[in-house]
Amino acid sequence: MLVLPLGEALPRRGDVIAFSLPGEDRTIVHRVESAGDGSIRTRGDASGSPDSWILLPSAIRGRVEFVRGDCGWYRARNGRAGRVEAGTVAVRWGIRALVAPVLNPVYRALSASRYMKRLGRTLPTRLIVYQRKQGPEYQLRLWGVTIGRCLPGRKRWRISTPFRLVVDEGCLPVSAGQTKTLETAE
Repeated sequence: MLVLPLGEALPRRGDVIAFSLPGEDRTIVHRVESAGDGSIRTRGDASGSPDSWILLPSAIRGRVEFVRGDCGWYRARNGRAGRVEAGTVAVRWGIRALVAPVLNPVYRALSASRYMKRLGRTLPTRLIVYQRKQGPEYQLRLWGVTIGRCLPGRKRWRISTPFRLVVDEGCLPVSAGQTKTLETAE
């Protein structure tokens, strides 16, 4: 992520900012809910309510301008476009909360099926290994898109929801030292 300092200006409503809370070393990235009178309220895009804290301008490290994704760098949506995107995210999360209880049992039944795993063996997946300082990072790709990853030191894969139906995690290596062969690799 690329964070640029704001200088003397206050962030606008809808801007994505990076900041630290007093007494903490971690950096938090949230969207500005309101700004004025020397105080700033923030809210995470996936959260339904504003954060409990009120920020002072001195806590802000800067405005997020670019974010790195799976397919390269993306410009962060700030200002009015950011408010629209945050609203879209909130609507998507709301729809997901309504639909998930209905679809989860169906999804679980499908994921337990041997036939779906067999289908996964026919897909042109590739296993890519990146050597990091902390250990190997594994990425599972399908048609050039990362559909799953196992970070260094982790024993569990994170695979995107629809692909969990067809990927057999038991055949994948894990970064915590265990190595297995990938049956679905080309």
